[in-house]
Amino acid sequence: MTVIRRRKGRPKCEHLSAELSNSKNESDMVWYTPRKAIKFAAYSRIIVLVIQVIANYLLADHEPDVFNPPGVQEPVGSLDPAVELLLGGFRRWDSIYMLHIAEHGYTYENTVAFFPAFPLLVKGIGMSLLYPLQHLMTFRHVLMVSAFLLNFTCFLIAAWYLYHLSTILIGKGNRPLFSVLAFSFNPASIFMSAAYSETLFVMLTLALMYHVEKKQCVKATIALALATATRSNGVVLAGYPLYFLLKTLFTSDQYPRRIGMIRDWMKWFSCVLYGLLPFFVFQYMCYVVYCKGHVYRKAVPSLLIDYARDRGYHVPSDEPSQWCYHQIPYAYGYIQKHHWNVGLGNYFELKQIPNFLLATPVVILSLYSVFDCIAEFHISYKQSPSFRSWVKGKPMMYTPYLLHLLFLVLYGVFTVHIQILTRLIYSSSPLIYISVSKMLAKCTKTLQPSFPLKLIIWYHFLFIILGTIMHTNFYPWT
Repeated sequence: MTVIRRRKGRPKCEHLSAELSNSKNESDMVWYTPRKAIKFAAYSRIIVLVIQVIANYLLADHEPDVFNPPGVQEPVGSLDPAVELLLGGFRRWDSIYMLHIAEHGYTYENTVAFFPAFPLLVKGIGMSLLYPLQHLMTFRHVLMVSAFLLNFTCFLIAAWYLYHLSTILIGKGNRPLFSVLAFSFNPASIFMSAAYSETLFVMLTLALMYHVEKKQCVKATIALALATATRSNGVVLAGYPLYFLLKTLFTSDQYPRRIGMIRDWMKWFSCVLYGLLPFFVFQYMCYVVYCKGHVYRKAVPSLLIDYARDRGYHVPSDEPSQWCYHQIPYAYGYIQKHHWNVGLGNYFELKQIPNFLLATPVVILSLYSVFDCIAEFHISYKQSPSFRSWVKGKPMMYTPYLLHLLFLVLYGVFTVHIQILTRLIYSSSPLIYISVSKMLAKCTKTLQPSFPLKLIIWYHFLFIILGTIMHTNFYPWT
């Protein structure tokens, strides 16, 4: 009699289920890749460009009384009208300052509120890679093309860094891609295509965070140095390598010798010092230009001098400005207060209520992100056997990101013009994108978006469309 024996192993249904699960995971790994993330970023820039072109063509521009110096007389190029149609809406508000600095330098005192890295890169690209275009259009329009291409490239690189930073903080899977999706279609999108420094800054910010997490000191130093040369709030980013130093104090058992710890401390202190150096160099340059006018001589076109006299602007050849005689001659702080009334509580006026309402969604979303992290801290603390193991735990990796975001919210609400808070936060903190990715990941499991997620999606897309139209036609926006 033949005995039929069952093959040892998992039942057939379990084996099939495992195979389906494995195939699903493999397909997920193919789908959730950095290449997909970069595609999302590229598509979003094309969408913003198209909305800008349509709005620029169909709607008449508002004519606010703002900084808009005349262009130097040049023969009109054959491609000037095309560039004006395609990119003219990106030359509005602060973009005018950036492109003016790229073309003429710091000819007016109020321009020193804008840091030099972005204008220098725009001019460098216009004078090198795009030099042949100078035979087809004026230099002003070459710079417009240069600024758009620079921001487009930086946006894609920023998406790459955000994807890989997210994999460090929240692991692989769909959430890193969802973080990039939230970044690609963020409410401050127009400012990441216009000739603003936000895109360059967010790229450098994410690069710094990524290289600090990977313990790559030299690359982190370069990113920090370029960030402090791009925007004033780049100085705050020094907190990331400093946090890494403090964290090693509680996890020092990884160092077999005390000398190794001291060497690493010196290395990261050097990262902070060298990273902050461009900020102080730029302030010294401002001092030389506007306080030592007899030393600094640069020819300024008479047309721009006449514009300065009409507007009451200070030029380098004038007598030294008031801030030059301060005990610490700090140009940036003086210009912000004197020209834009920036200061603690200065913006709390009844007429600014609409601007506070525009900033309300980003404040709520930022605070939600902060409290969500605090909740994870509390859960991990209760589950950790000791304080040191809690400090080493994954949730504690969010600490510098949480403190950074909380500082930006408080600083933006109480000190600066509240309407810039949206682009300030969305160009500085990855935590807000990670929080949105958590909601999107839950949605893929339940196949039913929550009410808060619906509000966030509407907020993002409404601000992209309205913001692009308003900014393109010179109307006030965030």
